[in-house]
Amino acid sequence: MVTGKARSAIRRTFRQMEREEYESLGETLLERAFEAEDLDFSERILTGALPKLKRQTIEDVYFEVGQGQMTVFEILQACYPGTVTREDQKGLPQVMREWHDTGSKQTPGARAIPISGLSDGMAVRLGDCCHPMPGDRIVGIMIPGEGVKVHSIDCDKLAAYSEEPDRWLDLAWRLPEDEAVFFTGRLELVVLNEMGALANIASVVAKRGGNIANLTIAERDREFHTMRIDVEVRDLRHLIDILASLRAIRVVNSAERLRS
Repeated sequence: MVTGKARSAIRRTFRQMEREEYESLGETLLERAFEAEDLDFSERILTGALPKLKRQTIEDVYFEVGQGQMTVFEILQACYPGTVTREDQKGLPQVMREWHDTGSKQTPGARAIPISGLSDGMAVRLGDCCHPMPGDRIVGIMIPGEGVKVHSIDCDKLAAYSEEPDRWLDLAWRLPEDEAVFFTGRLELVVLNEMGALANIASVVAKRGGNIANLTIAERDREFHTMRIDVEVRDLRHLIDILASLRAIRVVNSAERLRS
């Protein structure tokens, strides 16, 4: 029989292991970002930025970056104020989720919507349920007061509009091949519960040219934990390539794309 004291000790151990995993992931993500921007990365530089970040230790910074509570961009700005802007970041892709004008009279520097089948002036947003990206067959749903929400054709949310055909739009991707735009794909992984697993996963994603935008651990037991990861990729082919690479590493028991 396991006593209450023993159960508390087990929970503390799991919490500590989880914190260490997030710290390792955060450190890996920061190392990659600083390297991509050709900036020095060290404990000394991070320690000097702690007052701006309002954190007590660099481990706190690693932990919150790993959990997604702080962004890599925040850390870059705190360590090198004014050096990196969101527009000129080389290592962190520009991720597109919404657009507000499809017409020819766009403001200077505005990015054309990479989707055909829309009328000029429509506001467009990618569904955060299925996370559609180039390579997926897509449809649009007219949402009063919001514009068009884009879904992959097999998204579960579309069932709610099955009796409203007038709200459906037949859409298609038209992204130029040289356009440096990334999209978000959501993955669910079942991973061995051991030290270094998260850092191993982050390293694989980075080597395949992706970027982890968010990570949450949904379930955890003594042997495995289930995590959901938002990965920024160029298109469906890129996401499939990352999935195949993740499935090939020892710590990953399974890896699938979440569609709703």
